[in-house]
Order: sequence, then C-alpha cells, then structure tokens
Amino acid sequence: MEDKKAQIIHSAIQLFQAKGYGGTSVRDIATKAEMNVSLISYYFNNKDGLLRNIFLLYFEKYFQTIEETVFKHSDKEDSEFIYEYIHAILSFHAKEHVLSRFVLREMATDTQLVRELTATYLMKERQYFISLFHKIPVQDTPAIPDRFLLLQFKSMLIMPFLQAQYAREVWQLFPNEPYFVDRHTQVIMQWVTKTWVLPPKQRLKVAY
Repeated sequence: MEDKKAQIIHSAIQLFQAKGYGGTSVRDIATKAEMNVSLISYYFNNKDGLLRNIFLLYFEKYFQTIEETVFKHSDKEDSEFIYEYIHAILSFHAKEHVLSRFVLREMATDTQLVRELTATYLMKERQYFISLFHKIPVQDTPAIPDRFLLLQFKSMLIMPFLQAQYAREVWQLFPNEPYFVDRHTQVIMQWVTKTWVLPPKQRLKVAY
C-alpha cells in the first residue's frame, strides 16, 4: 500500500511541476502512475487531499533534518553548530529539489488551502530560526532577533531552489550539486558573521 501511495505522490509532484497544480487532473496523475483513478480517491480522497499529503511529506522531512542536526551537533561550538545547521537545510533542499521546488512554489501562491496547510509549520520554523540565532555571540542580543534579518536568512536558504532555472541559466550555478551546497553554506556564514556578529549599536534595530 505504501509503495502505491509513494508512486502516486511521486507522479503528482512531477506533473504539478510541469503543468501546475491547477493544470493537472486526477486522471493525469492516475495515468502517469499507471493506476486506477479510484485508487487516488481511496488513498487521498481528492486532489486537495493529495496536495495535503505532499506538504506533510515535505515538512516532515524538513523538520526531521533540522531536529537530527540539532541533536547531532548540539555539543559543538556556536559557529560550527550554525554552519552544520545551514548546511543540513541546504543539503535537504538539494536532495529533495523536486519536492522542495514544488512546495516552495505553491507556498508563494498564497491560496486559502496553502495557508491552512502551512500556518502551523511556518510558525514552528520561525521558532527554530529564532533559537538558532540566539546562539550567535553578540553582546546584549535582543530576546527576539530582527525580523528583517531572519527574512533575509530564509530567502538565502530557499531562493536557489525556488529559482533553480534562474540560477542555472543566468549564473551557471546548480543548486542540487554538493559543491553548491558547500559554497552557499560558506556564503551564508559570511553574511551571518558580518551582519550579526557586531556590537549592538552597529546593528539594524527593528521594533517588535
């Protein structure tokens, strides 16, 4: 049963990527998965149910990556821990680049269904990021880091995978390759160091 569900999800992601969620029918998915339409209805009820399962799959893998990284590297120095944290997230997106690109693209549509699917997960991610930046050695670090800086941090983590074609064709960068993950981790760490590891008076202040 799980193999059939996985095959349907895999086929759906490929079609959603190529034709868009709205442009893909349940029959299209059944044809690509070489299964009967009734099986999709049995496992997922409808196309929205299938989308819910895809989002669940993405966030389960994403947060598992973060939690395993926190557990594995919690005893490291702060800078090493932050490096491993960033590298793990980029590695996840690179490994799951088809799944990641689809989910990130759908999140940008901001539909009612997407808002329902992501609200809790995104708040959970927010708390993880705040906890991460509390590890940065800055004097008198505020209780909650600046929202604008966290937004920049999030953008650097996802933009290459959301805009993979742009990265490849314009900049000849290939986000799903190990070299890119290693180099981009270094670049983000440089940004963290220059932006956050400064005396409080030199940092941008944003009221909460």
